[in-house]
Amino acid sequence: MKLNRSPAMVVLRVLSALELISLAVILTNRFTVHLPVVTSTGGPLHGLFYVSTILLALFHPLPRASKWLAAVPGVGGVLALWRARRHTPAPADEPPSALDLTDEQLRQAIVIADRVTATLSSDTRIGPLSFAVPRGTITGLVGPNGAGKTTALRLMCALVAPSSGSILTADDPSGAAARMGVLIDSPGLLPSLTARDNLLVLTRLAGWEPAVADQALERVEMTSAGHRSVGTFSLGMKQRIGLAAALLADPDIVILDEPTNGLDPRGKADLRVFLRELSAEGKTVILATHALDEVEELCDHLIAMDRGRVIFQGTPAQMRRMIPETVLCRAAGPSERDAAPASAFSTVATSGLNGNLYFPSLIATIVLTFAFTAGAFGLVVNRNVTD
Repeated sequence: MKLNRSPAMVVLRVLSALELISLAVILTNRFTVHLPVVTSTGGPLHGLFYVSTILLALFHPLPRASKWLAAVPGVGGVLALWRARRHTPAPADEPPSALDLTDEQLRQAIVIADRVTATLSSDTRIGPLSFAVPRGTITGLVGPNGAGKTTALRLMCALVAPSSGSILTADDPSGAAARMGVLIDSPGLLPSLTARDNLLVLTRLAGWEPAVADQALERVEMTSAGHRSVGTFSLGMKQRIGLAAALLADPDIVILDEPTNGLDPRGKADLRVFLRELSAEGKTVILATHALDEVEELCDHLIAMDRGRVIFQGTPAQMRRMIPETVLCRAAGPSERDAAPASAFSTVATSGLNGNLYFPSLIATIVLTFAFTAGAFGLVVNRNVTD
């Protein structure tokens, strides 16, 4: 199994080889030839390679055991690479499956992803993704943080180029290309400008009339605040202006990434009402979220992701049928176990839970201290032997 060939991994391989070679040269010189140049420079060079190997292994995404093995003098880098090679997960042998949709589902879909992959860096890759977004629905991309939801949204609106596969956007009923309104990350508003002026910047760039900005403000019920500076707005008001910017082109598809983040309960409720109104007008709303209450209350269609793969797509009712009725509760001790509301569940099983706490900053300090101490010790021993 091959490890990735990122520049950091190549440097780690080179440093590990130099660390091992320098140790072999020092030992050979010590017991055989006794060359002065090796005697004077061997210790410092070996210490440099040793410390560099530990630092690179510490900050490179290697398994925890590999990082500890890198601290072994002389052969630590080789052992760390060997351990990482053994524990690198094998790539899936099976080819990515094609999207299995009926003709009716294909006719209803407005966005179709067929075996799409995206490589963001040497260590980050998502896909293959295969899914379909039904027209006129509120579709939720759900999953834990880091599942690939935002990247999937960026693929849909062509902000990230796919490495393979394809994403197709269906035309609207009139035959014209479907328009998209996108709000990913923060709205990116200029705080020194008013809400209306922020929208006018976008309309002028697009060559639209100023009335388009006024209509968007009215659409999100922010006309009365249009003359105020955005820097004085609350988070919910800024989110509304961001939505107004996404709606300037009267899009057929509205793409939102975690739209309720940071909003208070009233702001979340207002946003849900607004998104339902968009769906009632025939627009397709695609939003990424990990809030299950939003999913249950708002979404008509779900696409669940985990570790860069689609693991489920269907309606919320279909997902609920897949959830088991038995709930496993784990508690650290009898007091926490007894505090669990057992009456709320049909079946409750308890087991012990051994909690392991790791402190990366403390571990890093210990390893670095050991590395520099060992390097200095090797240098002193080398000089004492030669004196």
